[in-house]
Amino acid sequence: MEIKYRPYFCEFLWFNFYQLPRVLSILILVIGLIVYIGYDNFFSSTSSDYSLAVKIVAFIITLFQLSIICIVFFVLIIGFLQLTNQHQRSQMNHDCKLIVSESGIVDETPTKRTELNWSGIPKISQTRGSILIYVSDSSAFVISKKAFQNEIDAKAFFDYTYNLWQRSKKVALSK
Repeated sequence: MEIKYRPYFCEFLWFNFYQLPRVLSILILVIGLIVYIGYDNFFSSTSSDYSLAVKIVAFIITLFQLSIICIVFFVLIIGFLQLTNQHQRSQMNHDCKLIVSESGIVDETPTKRTELNWSGIPKISQTRGSILIYVSDSSAFVISKKAFQNEIDAKAFFDYTYNLWQRSKKVALSK
């Protein structure tokens, strides 16, 4: 089965935003930073004459603001760092082709051809708007469902790809 798709920058950023909360090291870093700054802010206001309720509300507001700032900052940094990769830049806004077969997948871009066996694919999933074929824990082929004629074709492609991937895992386990 074959699909022609065109990866766009907004989909690239969306994937990084989608993937960011799932990366454990980023979660630990963000939570540590937020707790430290919130703790520091809370105890710097303890010397003032505010009531405990006001201090707690200020602490919660500080945590919320820091959470939003950290998420936006990390999404932008990761997105732009990955865009510096030549392969990513060459793939953006160009027609690409993904071929799914019994042996694995082949991704063809204007500058590169990537062949992967099913054993090299750790995960396949989908969201409301995309089909994600992971090549590592933090990198995936993102195929927008807009690349298909209709929702039925997108579902058929996902089901076919997912079933081949599951079948290859069962074969590998039986060996």
